[in-house]
Amino acid sequence: MYKKYNVILKSVGDNELQFIKVSRETLGISLTGAKLLAVTVTKIIKKDISKSEADKIKAEFESIGAVAEIG
Repeated sequence: MYKKYNVILKSVGDNELQFIKVSRETLGISLTGAKLLAVTVTKIIKKDISKSEADKIKAEFESIGAVAEIG
């Protein structure tokens, strides 16, 4: 059995609209959910996933200036 990881959002970055777009595409959430996520920092955005999936999601958010970490 492998270890499960969480991706934690620390900062949205400067471009909130781009953050909302990436959130919807990467996490598969609604527009309303993405807008709520943009104003709620330090939140687990994806939980109990593999290390490779966590790295991929973290990279997607960091590519637009958001700050995320894997825990």
